[in-house]
Amino acid sequence: MKLLVKFLSVFLLALVLTACFSDDNTPEVVAEKFIKDAYSGDIEGTFDALYVPYFHIPGAVYIPNELKTKGVDVNDLIKSKLKIAIDKAVATTKENGGID
Repeated sequence: MKLLVKFLSVFLLALVLTACFSDDNTPEVVAEKFIKDAYSGDIEGTFDALYVPYFHIPGAVYIPNELKTKGVDVNDLIKSKLKIAIDKAVATTKENGGID
């Protein structure tokens, strides 16, 4: 009886773990989405693929007072810098004939 309970417990654990994980957030899928969004110019999609820690917790990230008083949104700042980097990468890729 104990063997049957152990077997069923392991089976249920495996079933729950399999059900909890989807293929949508594997590193390969996220990387592919990031590259496609970047080279199509979709900054929002590219930013969504990034993990930016602690921005949802007030006070967890140091923001200089001069930026706070001017009402600068840090996410917009990151997106603007990301757009500059992506534009340069796209231009370089086009000069070199694309991605292999």
